[in-house]
Amino acid sequence: MQRKISALMKEWKDSDDRKPLMIMGPRQVGKTYSAIQFARENYSHYVLFNFQESIKLHRIFEGDLDPYVLLKELSAYSQETINEDTLIIFDEIQECNRAVTSLKYFREDMPEQPIITTGSLLGLITGDSEQSDGTIAKRSFPVGMVKQIQMHPMDLEEYAWATGRKTLSDSIREHFNDMSEMPLHDSAMEMYREYLAVGGMPEVVSSFVDTKDPNTVMIMQKGLNDSMIGDILKHAGSTDAVVRTLRTWNSMTSQLMKDNLKFQYNKIIKGGRSSQYSTSVDWLVAARMVNRIDMVTEPTIPLSGFVDVSSFRLFMADVGMLCSKAEIPFKSVVSGTAEDRFRGVMAENYIAQSLVANDLKAYYWNPDQNTEVDFIIQDADGEAVPIEVKSGDRTDSKSLNKLRKRYSPRSSIRISSKNYGYEDGLYSLPLYAAFCIDGGWATKVREDDDQITCDL
Repeated sequence: MQRKISALMKEWKDSDDRKPLMIMGPRQVGKTYSAIQFARENYSHYVLFNFQESIKLHRIFEGDLDPYVLLKELSAYSQETINEDTLIIFDEIQECNRAVTSLKYFREDMPEQPIITTGSLLGLITGDSEQSDGTIAKRSFPVGMVKQIQMHPMDLEEYAWATGRKTLSDSIREHFNDMSEMPLHDSAMEMYREYLAVGGMPEVVSSFVDTKDPNTVMIMQKGLNDSMIGDILKHAGSTDAVVRTLRTWNSMTSQLMKDNLKFQYNKIIKGGRSSQYSTSVDWLVAARMVNRIDMVTEPTIPLSGFVDVSSFRLFMADVGMLCSKAEIPFKSVVSGTAEDRFRGVMAENYIAQSLVANDLKAYYWNPDQNTEVDFIIQDADGEAVPIEVKSGDRTDSKSLNKLRKRYSPRSSIRISSKNYGYEDGLYSLPLYAAFCIDGGWATKVREDDDQITCDL
């Protein structure tokens, strides 16, 4: 499957100052697959080392971390000739603390050797590491010695590519660029609803492409949830910490379904408090199992300067996993007949996921019980951009109108099931166009402003 991370890896390969590359992200988002596919397309030779599968591999790194010594040992272990024309892939590197440390020495002493690693951010920066001899080593991280790329579940555009609808996704971008109505609006909305049910986990997407079987999708999603629970059991710490993290994870559906936007600790368990569960929230965020959206007290720049750290929202990292966890029938999601409130929850989770996939830091604004704007981002020009999300075609925007009247943002976005539209700085985007909102938003607004001036 084609993934956007391939372009970032190509930039890394062509860089004059190439550090070891770390592909970070949650479990099962396609890190290893993408690294291998890139290796096959861009190198004549590569060698894969999986630290989850071999204790013998760990032992190589318990000795001298001199890169020249390591290459001899790795060549003998793999029975492959390894040189600067060979791409080394260290898979699940978070399982071997000494291998992570070795990247520093590869960078300093052998910068010509191409290395890609995959791993969980959580495993790399938290907790201790059990070595093959049973001893415990403190985690270390080669700060400044590696280039990091975050990988996320597939967004709707990647999903379109995987399901043979690249022409449709290209059309979505074309009409986003000129804000003209999309002739294939209904087809794009059908793809959007299908994506909500399937989600962006590559294994699930691949299975759905092959079988078109909703039951298989739901079985695989349940399996992924079980593997995430396994990660909590393995990495969350003490028994008490594991229990608290499991409770927090299991509360996600009820957190999203409640009327109050703010994450509430007493929804985890009656009487739950921040002092008990904030560490569990941090763990899930670090593991990329959830996306955290903080509240700002003022929707103005710099947004980070107005964060209220006590108020935040959590969204599932993958909307398909949300539908599975909530046990919403596949058919009702695809047909658009799911209960209204949950349709709203799915839409907001999907938008949060889309913004994160484009490396946009998002916030929300909720100054009182009657006012809430779902997301606010800061564009490349330093302008605050409020985003309101509607799951249907009713686009009453009292909160957004209040924000626009009070703060006069240069541009605002309203996302709904309606087609494209534009009026007086308000961009109306269909739900399926969320993947178009990226770091180039400021450029688009400037070009649109210039065009309007020319038309006048």
